Amino acid sequence: MTFEAYILKEKYKKIQGLSDRLELMKQQIEKQKLTIIRKLKQKFEEIEKEYSFKAEKEVLVPKKKDFEKQEEKIIAEADK
Repeated sequence: MTFEAYILKEKYKKIQGLSDRLELMKQQIEKQKLTIIRKLKQKFEEIEKEYSFKAEKEVLVPKKKDFEKQEEKIIAEADK
């Protein structure tokens, strides 16, 4: 093995080691992304539970008697 071949082999090992570390760093970054997404999802769900409400369509029709009583109250208050 020549000196140049030896140097190239050592450089290759060093680069291979850096490649392994780079792959580990990529995996850690992906894990951090997933953790952030999971935390955001949990926070959204908490906020949604706290501030959301179920929308329902409900039409309230006052009874005729109640309507007449309200009119009498208004007239009585206006007379005072």
